[in-house]
Amino acid sequence: MDDNKIKTKLFRNSEIVDGRADTIFEDIKQLLAEKNLDGKKLAAVCTDGAAVMTGCRQGVVKKLREEFNSDLVGVHCTAHRLALVASDAARSVQQVKKFQQDLRSIFVFFSNSAVRSNRLHELQKQLDEPQLKFTQPHTVRWLSVHSAVSVVCRSLKSLRDVLEHMAASNTQDSDKAKGLLTSVRQFNFVALAHLMKDVLMHVSLLSKHFQKENLDFSTVQPMVEGTKETLRELMVYPGPAEEEFFSSLQGNKFKGDKLFEFNTQKTAFDGMKNRYVGSLIDEIDRRFPTDTMDILSWFTIFEPKKAIVAKQASENLSLYGAEKLENLFTHFSRSVNADGARSEFAMLKQIMVSSESHASFSFQQFAETVLHEHSGVFTEMEKLIKIALVIPVASVSCERGFSTQNRIKTKFRNSLSNTNLTNLMLISELGPPRDQFDFKRAVIKWKEMKQRRQRTGKE
Repeated sequence: MDDNKIKTKLFRNSEIVDGRADTIFEDIKQLLAEKNLDGKKLAAVCTDGAAVMTGCRQGVVKKLREEFNSDLVGVHCTAHRLALVASDAARSVQQVKKFQQDLRSIFVFFSNSAVRSNRLHELQKQLDEPQLKFTQPHTVRWLSVHSAVSVVCRSLKSLRDVLEHMAASNTQDSDKAKGLLTSVRQFNFVALAHLMKDVLMHVSLLSKHFQKENLDFSTVQPMVEGTKETLRELMVYPGPAEEEFFSSLQGNKFKGDKLFEFNTQKTAFDGMKNRYVGSLIDEIDRRFPTDTMDILSWFTIFEPKKAIVAKQASENLSLYGAEKLENLFTHFSRSVNADGARSEFAMLKQIMVSSESHASFSFQQFAETVLHEHSGVFTEMEKLIKIALVIPVASVSCERGFSTQNRIKTKFRNSLSNTNLTNLMLISELGPPRDQFDFKRAVIKWKEMKQRRQRTGKE
């Protein structure tokens, strides 16, 4: 928090010699000391959920709690959890698992050869299809499977034709092309491509929401519940891509191309669809349980809409949020004076329900209103509100840092030291735009750093 505003900044890119919890903990400890930061003010840590980070005995979060702040909140990144939802659901249904394996094989087949890719693009051009590249579906890259499925749906005709041409040729590619062609001609492959385009579109929308900068935790559960409801509807009513697929079928042909195993696989399709979508919903329930978001769920008492609903249901607001407030006092007993906070919360509830316009406020919007318009009034509540504001619900900013690292440290710059790499990353992420950078001032400062020999025209 800086001037009652949330700011997200890169500190550094740490070079870890091994993946042990002790090593990571010592690096964080050293970083806090170098920056003169009080570890007791460390409010929360968001991780990808790996055991080395979240282990209850020797995990990094546990060590940080013991060393600095026993109130420290550990959060499993929502975007990583959603990626696990999608991958676990796909593995639970054999046909979907096979489909994703076929997707990866198609990507590898074309990405490993410029000749194959060029043939595909030429055919796409002739068929007036968009000239698209097949993308790699990856379980830990949140939007990659949806992107790969979308490309396949839009390029099915050219994909089949180029594989038929290669399978008929007497080249080293013919055997691989025959195997892929057998898969692509199956009813299940084409049907699943369209089904997953519909299903993963909604999962991708949720993932994009989780990738927002400074994500408001109060929006997480409503978005999750909305996604589950949409998936339930897809079990009853086909999505646009699935509907287009079935309406385009003429006998056992899809847009003129024969589909193999048609009768057997078509009969089993509805059951498979319900198992896959049902598995997605079950995995979401398992990884985003409505009643055990723990500390984050306790902070929802600061959402005005909930207080307004409680007032409409009963004139007495005294009991609203009482249990969750006591849970917060118990957890943050070192930071908050419970007696003073109870009185402040009674006043704060009246502000929440004082205007119907507050019903549209998210937690973050209401928190900013309290901090700016009532600064210094609710001293104990402000502590809780600030803690809630800085709890990172997703580790997306760190993932973007890795992307920045990979853009800078390429295979042509593999000898770049970690110090220089961190400096370049800081410039890339935090530096001003190029057109606003004062190059003249930078050159003057560079010259003043040490005595430099000036070259003459004769040298």
